[in-house]
Amino acid sequence: MSHKNNIKYAYNVNEGRQFLRLVLGIFALSLGSLVYLIDRPANKTYLISDSISLFDRIAPLFGTIGNHLPTFSHVFAFILITAALTSARRSSYLFICGIWLMIDILFELGQHGTISSHIASNLPPYIVELPILSHAVNYFQNGRYDPIDLASIFLGTVAAYGVLLLTEKTASPIN
Repeated sequence: MSHKNNIKYAYNVNEGRQFLRLVLGIFALSLGSLVYLIDRPANKTYLISDSISLFDRIAPLFGTIGNHLPTFSHVFAFILITAALTSARRSSYLFICGIWLMIDILFELGQHGTISSHIASNLPPYIVELPILSHAVNYFQNGRYDPIDLASIFLGTVAAYGVLLLTEKTASPIN
């Protein structure tokens, strides 16, 4: 391959890697969202109204794994989406994973009974008034802390890191 073709090839490989990560992230986020759409009542979920909820309309789809799939898929998806949208390199993978691990763990810990009501009652008004964050009080007041969710967050982080490493080596030159 000529130098010009090597540059074009490297660009195409990077584009394909980023697209694959984005698609996998969106798929994982969609899978986690299906739990809320199908297996949980609308009044206990964010962004799912009674009109689109399938809870009590069809048989539960996810069973016991549905209790922890959203926490796994959230961290997994956002790590991959962040890496895709930022064209992350190997040197930043651990940073991206660490940031999302910390965010998800803090939100899970925020649901713990000893601090959740304190957090909910002390959220600044500008947070509660933003449409996208208006459910934050409900999240902390009605969310359920579960140590198994902490494990699923950790597993989602490790899995996403593995996918980042695997997708780094997926393409090979065609001679």
